[in-house]
Amino acid sequence: MIIPTRCYTMCSHLSVMSIPNFVRIDFWLYRRLFSYVLLFTFFIIIIFVFIFLLLFYLFFHSNFYYYYYF
Repeated sequence: MIIPTRCYTMCSHLSVMSIPNFVRIDFWLYRRLFSYVLLFTFFIIIIFVFIFLLLFYLFFHSNFYYYYYF
């Protein structure tokens, strides 16, 4: 496979022969996916904490526990 120097320098991110750029693109892709996963878990934890606090507030600021008070 013959790659001209001009195309090799210009389109080096497209060529399979340039292994460092390929590894770099792979690294950036995995880093982006890892950041998305971290954001997703962070938002899920925030949503669960918010729901828990909301239920806690609704339970203790309503008259529900007066009815079942022994």
